[in-house]
Amino acid sequence: MINATQIRKGMIIKIEGKLYKVLEATHVTPGKGQALMQTKLRNLNDQTLLDYRFRSKDKVEQAYLEKIEMEFLYQDGNDYIFMNLDNYEQIKLSKDVISDEVAYLIPNVVFFIEMHERNPVGVE
Repeated sequence: MINATQIRKGMIIKIEGKLYKVLEATHVTPGKGQALMQTKLRNLNDQTLLDYRFRSKDKVEQAYLEKIEMEFLYQDGNDYIFMNLDNYEQIKLSKDVISDEVAYLIPNVVFFIEMHERNPVGVE
């Protein structure tokens, strides 16, 4: 757990069991009252945006993503099949997880798949 004042752009944080990427983080100190962190977050599951304010004394769970090198094999309907280059395990990713990178998918090209607790959350 980290203090809300340690939130920085690019971090992955967990709020109420959901993963969010920090797009913007601004430390605000109003003339009266407590300091706070004004953030703009993107939900990694459904890609929705969220504006969220943390009080300076709030604690936030920072999540770490594992990047696994995977080769894109083929498209099967709305699913995209990738193979782990280390153990040859195959996974299906939906268009929602891949998002804008769908346009760059070419068979036999290697991508980095971001995983959190063995669940894919994005493609780089």
